[in-house]
Amino acid sequence: MWSKGFLLSLLANFTYWICFFFHVALYSLFLDRQGLDSTTIGSVLAVGSIGALGGRLVSGSAIDRFGAKPFIIFGGFAMAIMSPLLVMTQNLAWLYPLRIIFGFTVGMFTNATLAHVTFISPTEYRGRAVSWWGVMNNFANAIIPPFAVALWLRTSFPAAFSFGAIFAVGAGIVGILLPRAGSKGIPAPAGDFQTPVRPLTGTGDPIPPPQAKFRFLVREAVFPGLVMGAVGFALAAFMSFAPLIAEDSGMTNPGLYLTVYAIANIIGQFTSGPISDRMGRPWIIVPGFVLAAVAMGILGLAPQAGLLIPFVFGLGVGSVVPGILAWAVDIVKPEEQALASSTVLIMWEMFVFTGTIFQGRMFDAGLGAEGFQTMAGLIFISTVVYLIGRRIIRRKLLLLAV
Repeated sequence: MWSKGFLLSLLANFTYWICFFFHVALYSLFLDRQGLDSTTIGSVLAVGSIGALGGRLVSGSAIDRFGAKPFIIFGGFAMAIMSPLLVMTQNLAWLYPLRIIFGFTVGMFTNATLAHVTFISPTEYRGRAVSWWGVMNNFANAIIPPFAVALWLRTSFPAAFSFGAIFAVGAGIVGILLPRAGSKGIPAPAGDFQTPVRPLTGTGDPIPPPQAKFRFLVREAVFPGLVMGAVGFALAAFMSFAPLIAEDSGMTNPGLYLTVYAIANIIGQFTSGPISDRMGRPWIIVPGFVLAAVAMGILGLAPQAGLLIPFVFGLGVGSVVPGILAWAVDIVKPEEQALASSTVLIMWEMFVFTGTIFQGRMFDAGLGAEGFQTMAGLIFISTVVYLIGRRIIRRKLLLLAV
């Protein structure tokens, strides 16, 4: 698993997320300082999901056809350009389209890096590979928010965002160094739903998946994306308003709230990958759903619990997301791997968009606590739906294998 290509892919992912988490830590604060209300802040943040949705729709099938490398390069350099532009204007007429373009590059880049690690990783290590892909996000999340806030307090929003853009340039440069990626002919482990994997070429090198008809979605991955959507709905609200929630609770550096979430998410990802590869995806997906629902319930009923909330929520998200992504790749054809992960993340972006707007409106209506309680209920329902749907999908795949 630990090939040069895999390590470079993780490095590109990590440097990209460093830039991204300057936005997570600071952008809601930037909008708040412009005097915008919670609904407007939520809508500005949410339109980024529309852009990400477009980026995923365009890139999923294209990555299967042309490979991940060009999209990683483009995404890195595009982020470097967009990062400082987002705080150069206070005009909503510019903020909305800039956020859409920003989201488009994020959707394309994350599709590409996820596809790259699944292409080059042995099938029996897929859960661990996806977990490491996600861990890069949370390493950056654990380190950057407090630093970003401290840098902003000493300088300005444009200076802080421009500094973050340097790391996006690094992601693009690492992308140039990446090898071509393809799937490897490693037998699938027993107990999960992997389809047969294509053999290697005569030289034994990884090869790109065969070209397929261009599509936006792969049907088999829609259900995994829908059940994961409830967590995306909650995560969007949590991440968008966490700095403001932390400020309201009296924290002098709200970035610490996100750091605790990130540390817990890293623990969840490191734990969930090996377990899912050895015991099956449900052993991490179901506990992850439960933890995420509990965290949202606590946030809705007892927000004074403080840092316990991001810790429990981080553990839950760190289990659910890599488990669902790996499961979606398991149940599709090898040449549809990138499209499968893209499909799941498209569903994710749809829920992220609605979650941010929903919670912004709930805050403005004085119903922030009820909003988080609603999210807890949705995650619980998704858990039940997942368990039922998994049995149906498993039965169909077993019949096809006969």
